Amino acid sequence: MPEVFPMTATSVTFSIRTAVRKVMPYMMEMREYFHARPETSGNEFDTCKTIFRELSLLGAEDIRIIAGTGVTALIRGALPGPTVLLRAKTDAVALDENNDLPYASLVSGVMHASGHDGLIANLLGLAKILTSHNDQLHGTVRLVFEPDTETGGCLDKMIDSGILSNPSVDYVLDMQLDGSLKGGYLGLATGPLFASRDDFRLAIHGKSGRPYAVSTDENAFTTAIKFMHEAVTQVDALPNNKASLSFSFDSNSGNLTVLPACISISGTLRTYDSQIRDNLLQKLHSLYPNGHLSVISRSDAGENDAQLCKQAYQVLAEYGTDRFTCLPMNPGFHSDDITRLASKCPTLSVFAGINRDTPVYDGSPDFIWDTVMLKYTCEALATLVYYLPLYR
Repeated sequence: MPEVFPMTATSVTFSIRTAVRKVMPYMMEMREYFHARPETSGNEFDTCKTIFRELSLLGAEDIRIIAGTGVTALIRGALPGPTVLLRAKTDAVALDENNDLPYASLVSGVMHASGHDGLIANLLGLAKILTSHNDQLHGTVRLVFEPDTETGGCLDKMIDSGILSNPSVDYVLDMQLDGSLKGGYLGLATGPLFASRDDFRLAIHGKSGRPYAVSTDENAFTTAIKFMHEAVTQVDALPNNKASLSFSFDSNSGNLTVLPACISISGTLRTYDSQIRDNLLQKLHSLYPNGHLSVISRSDAGENDAQLCKQAYQVLAEYGTDRFTCLPMNPGFHSDDITRLASKCPTLSVFAGINRDTPVYDGSPDFIWDTVMLKYTCEALATLVYYLPLYR
């Protein structure tokens, strides 16, 4: 068990805000570097190499490449205390960026539309502060840079590689960037926060031929549309917006005058209720009994640790009240495999605002936010890292 410190203790004599200001040029350089060189899930080779190099230069310990293109490292404080795990996602998405920023994506068809470039820069900037001021750091910080998150994440593999041990992790702090919140605003929540995510795929078979020669019952398109309509009807019938369902489909046919013999439907189901999750998956299976519905469960529903959330509120109220405004976070069908860590140790996800005045939404080719917002994200995370041990 980590040593318990009195709440009246004051361990930090340097200015966290000044320290963040000093690393801002570095974080801006890193964010723009990664933004211009995005890599899709499972292909984060340059990202991995660059993170490894930067951690080496910063003086982190036990730097390892794990789970393919993931990276982990340790920063040990000079003072006794708990071990906290900090996670940043690293992958980009398959989108063409729609802006003329000087650091816009150099890779056609790939961009950082989820803010993961900012998360990497944020954690590297914090690492720079921690290594410079480890004399006032209680405990140990485990840094985790997770790849492959857009396709479901690989925290299971990273756990198998030992990120929760040597030393044993006491709690997890997870920073998420939120374009719906202004810079300086932090969303925290107790209760349901992350929805479960199940990806599914279904092949619908019909008869290939000219449209006028194929009956409605044999038309794969008609059957696919009927399947999607009935599935959405099942979700819409649930009270209080209990689930979310999305679809895409591919006929693999470039001939507009001939109906395909097979259409492949892909979809994602998200919900906060395990019983609704099981029932809807069963109903999806029953809507097209002639086919095989393959389901990949990406992540379970999850929530913040209530005690950790309360302590974070206390820390930010005492040490960041002039900088941050904490708001209750409403669940919005976010899914994240951070819930795999939450099932093993206390976990807190904090949603940090990154817009100036107008909301910006991720997953869009127009997703643009000012790198200067990292001054808020880094200061918030640094404040929690340095002061939370005094409250536990």
